[in-house]
Amino acid sequence: MQTTGSKDAASRPSGYGSRGPSFAIALALVLAVAAVYLQTAEFDLIRFDDRHYVSGSDHLNHGLSAEGIRWAFSAPFASNYFPLTLMSHMLDRSLFGADYGAHHLSSVVIHMLNSVLLFVVLTSLTGARTPSAVVAALFAVHPLNVESVAWIAERKNVLSTTFWILSMASYAAYARRGGVLRYLGTALLLAAGLLSKPMLVTLPLVFMLLDYWPLRRIPWGPTDPHQATPSCAPRSFGFLVLEKLPLLALSLASSWMTLQVQRSTVRASEAIEWWQRGANASVAYVRYLGKLVWPSELTMHYPHPYAPAAGGTGLELWQVVASAALLIVLSLVATRRRYLTVGWLWFVGTLVPTIGIVQVGNQALADRYAYVPAIGVFIAIVWACAEGVARNRAAKTIAVVGGVVASALLALGVASHQQAHYWQDTVTLFERVVDLIPRNPKIRYNLANEYRARGELETAIGHYQFALETDPEAHNLRINLANSLKSVGRLDEAVEMYESVLAREPRSAVAYNNLGATLLSQGKVDEAITSLRTAIAIEPMRNSAHINLADALSQKGDTEGAARHYMNAIQAGSTRTSTWRKLGAALVADGRPDDALLVYRQTVVMHPDDAEAHNALGELLLDRGESESALEAFREALRADPQLDPARTNLERAQTPSAGDVNLPE
Repeated sequence: MQTTGSKDAASRPSGYGSRGPSFAIALALVLAVAAVYLQTAEFDLIRFDDRHYVSGSDHLNHGLSAEGIRWAFSAPFASNYFPLTLMSHMLDRSLFGADYGAHHLSSVVIHMLNSVLLFVVLTSLTGARTPSAVVAALFAVHPLNVESVAWIAERKNVLSTTFWILSMASYAAYARRGGVLRYLGTALLLAAGLLSKPMLVTLPLVFMLLDYWPLRRIPWGPTDPHQATPSCAPRSFGFLVLEKLPLLALSLASSWMTLQVQRSTVRASEAIEWWQRGANASVAYVRYLGKLVWPSELTMHYPHPYAPAAGGTGLELWQVVASAALLIVLSLVATRRRYLTVGWLWFVGTLVPTIGIVQVGNQALADRYAYVPAIGVFIAIVWACAEGVARNRAAKTIAVVGGVVASALLALGVASHQQAHYWQDTVTLFERVVDLIPRNPKIRYNLANEYRARGELETAIGHYQFALETDPEAHNLRINLANSLKSVGRLDEAVEMYESVLAREPRSAVAYNNLGATLLSQGKVDEAITSLRTAIAIEPMRNSAHINLADALSQKGDTEGAARHYMNAIQAGSTRTSTWRKLGAALVADGRPDDALLVYRQTVVMHPDDAEAHNALGELLLDRGESESALEAFREALRADPQLDPARTNLERAQTPSAGDVNLPE
C-alpha cells in the first residue's frame, strides 16, 4: 500500500502539527504522568481488592515462577481470567516484595508507556502530530483515569490497554501492507490483551472504525476537510467483516469465559430489571461525558439507582428521556465528520461491556471503565478543534487555542494530583466516598471495618449504624455492628442486634455463636449454652463455638463436657494455644492428670514460646513429684515471659525444700 507522499505532508495544515520533535512530546508526557502519580510511591494497599490481588494466593506471594505461571493459566481467580495480569503482580512481588509503593509505581510506568504509545500510534495512523499529542496528554493527566492508575487492583486495566494500543499499531501495519504475519501479530496482541482483561472484546469492532477513519479502507462517507491522512486501498464491507471474524472469535471466546466465571456476580444483580438497566445505561453514558468535560466529585463507587440496598434512589423519567435525547443528537452530529463518527462510536461501543446491560455488581458506573472509552471522546473533541484552527490560520487564533489547551491540561493535572491523593490509604479513600455519597452502605461498611481494625470502635459503630439505615437486611453489617457493641461493653445492644440477625437468618451459626459468647459475658450461662449448642448443630466444625461452649460448661462445673468440646475445637482446626491450655486444665479438673500431662507436653512442643503452657506443665509435674522436670518447665516459662509472676513464684517453691526433707551432712 502506498502512503501519502511529500505533497500531502507539505499541504497538511499547521493546526495538524507537522513540526516539532516527537521525542520532546513523549518526554513531556512521561514528566506529566510523573508529576501526577509519583506520590503513589508512598501509598499503601487499599483494603478493597488490593490485598487479594497482591497476596491472595501463595503463588502471588512467592513471586514469578514456572509453577506460578502454570497456576495463573490454569483457572480463574477473583471471578476473572487474566493470567498475564496475575503474572505482572507476581513479577512485582519478585522484584519489590512487600514494598507496595513500588507496586504502585509499576502501574504508573505502564500508564506512562500507554500515554507515549497512544501518541506514537495516533501520529502514525493520522499523520497529525499535534492533535495526537493533545489526545495523549488528555489521556495522561485526566482525573477520570486516576482510579485505573492509583489502584493496584486495576493493574489489569492499564496492562490490557498496553496491548490494546499495540494491537492498533499492528493492525494499521497489516491494513497498509498486508501479510499473514502482521495479521497473526495483531491476533496475538489481541489475545494477550484479553488475557490481561476481557475489556478488549470490542477491539475488533474498533478496527472496523479505524478502517473508516483514518485508514479510509471504507470509501463511502463524508469527506473531512483538511484531513491529509495516510491512505489504504479501499475494500468492500463484506471483505472487512470477514477479515475480522477470527479476531471476533477470540473476543467471543473471552466473553463466554468471562460470563462463566462471573455467573455468581451476575446472578446476584438479576434483581435489577432489564428496563432499569437500560435507563441507567442511558444516564450513565451522559454522566461519563459530563465527568470527561468537568471531572469533579469523582469517587470509587457510584451506587446503582435501582439498587436501594446499595444507596440507589431511582431515576426521574425526565433524566432518562433527556439523556436518551442528548445521545441521539450527539449521534446525529457525529455523522458530519469521519473523525467524529469514529470518536463517538469508539466511546459508545467500548463502554457496552461495562455499561450495565449485563449488570455485574451494584454500581451505576465506574471511573475505571472510562480508561479506554475516553480516548474516543478526546479524539472527537481534539480533531474538531484542530479543524477549526486549520480554517483560521491566524497566529492569534493559534496562540489563543494553544493557551486554552495548555491551561486545560494544567488544570486537569492539578485535579488528578489531588484525586490521586485520596488513594493514599483505605480510610482516606473511603472517607472521601462517603463524604460525596453519604448513602453508600457498601463503602461505609468497609470504612467501619477499617476503624474497627484500628480499635476506633465508637467511630466504627457510628458508620455501621448509618449504613444499616440504608441496607437494613445486610447480614454481615449487623454481625459486625453487634461485635463492636460487645467489644465496647454495650452488651444489651449487642444481644438485641444478634437476635435481629437471627430473626432474618435463623440458620446463622455465626450469630448464634456470638450471641452465646455475649450471653456468657452477661453471666447468663444456661442461655449461652443453648445458643452455642444451636450454633454447633448448624455448623459442627465451627471451632470458636466449641471453645465458647466449653467455657460455659466449665462455669457450670461440667469438666468432662468442657474437655470434650475443647478437644472438638482442636479437631475442628483451632490453633489457639489458650485452647490447648484450657483443655489441659479441664482434664486436671476432671481427674485425668495423665491425659493433661500429654496435652501440656504437646502444647509446649507446638508453641515453645507459650509461657503459661510451660508454667502449667511445671505445676502438674511438681504435683507429681518430678521436681527437676518442673524446675526446667518453670525456667522455660520465665525465658518466654520474664514478667510471668506465677512462674517465678512456682520456681521459688520448687527450689525450696519441703518440711519433710532431711538435709544430711556431707
